[in-house]
Order: sequence, then structure tokens, then C-alpha cells
Amino acid sequence: MNLRLSACLLISTVSVAAWCADLPYAEDMRQDGKTASRTGRPIVALVSASDCHYCEVLKDNVLIGMDRDRRIILREVAMDNPIRLIDFEGNVTDHRSFANKHGVFLTPTVLFLDGDGRPLAEPLVGVPNVDFYLYYLERRIAQSRHKLSN
Repeated sequence: MNLRLSACLLISTVSVAAWCADLPYAEDMRQDGKTASRTGRPIVALVSASDCHYCEVLKDNVLIGMDRDRRIILREVAMDNPIRLIDFEGNVTDHRSFANKHGVFLTPTVLFLDGDGRPLAEPLVGVPNVDFYLYYLERRIAQSRHKLSN
């Protein structure tokens, strides 16, 4: 099944409630970092853009509800929006600058970060395969948690 058809099938099965839900935006990564360090949870950050169809597919079909997952701290970074953000060092910046600082130029990209903003796993860039995306995501979450526990 090709990627476009898979995405369309995923979209057609989404409930109305999921379409209305949003991921929590990154606001204070320094505070999130402290929580991550204290609890041993990785920060999973979806870097998105408003015109990114696959970002919406991922949010609506894979990531929605994961904000309540006790294994991670989930945040969204809107790369094309100059939303105010406090970075891991406590500096006031914006989502666009934060994404650029972390080397993100394509959306969707999911970052896996420790409490200091260092990468724990290779970023998940794009949608390599819609059918297996959750597997790829879960694998990187497990890798991140393993690194934090050592």
C-alpha cells in the first residue's frame, strides 16, 4: 500500500474527538527538563509546521493521547510559528529558533531529548512508513528510556 493511500485510510478512521485535540506546546523546556531529570522520562518533541499534512496525521493517529503516557514528556514545537519558549538553558527564544538549534529543517521530526536537551535517540524524520510509525516511535522511546536508566 502506498504512503498516500495509507495516510488517507488513517485519516478516514479518526474520531471527531481526536480531530479537536492538540498536543501540549513546548513553553518551558527548562522546567520540562527538570521534570525529565527528576523522573527519568525522556522529552519527546514533535517538530511540526502548520502546512504539514503528515504532522496532522501523526498527531491525530499516533501521538494523541501519548501526552498522558507516564513514560514520556510530550511536547509540540511549531517550527513555523514564533511562539515564545524558554529553552533548556533558561533563555527566552521561540519555537522556530529552538527547532533550528536542534538541527530540524523538515517536518514532521520527532526529537528524543534528556533533561538537558541532549539527544537520546536518532530523530524520527518524516513518515518513513505510516503502517509501522508507532513501532519506530516506540523503539526510540525504549532506547531513550534505556539510556536514561544507565
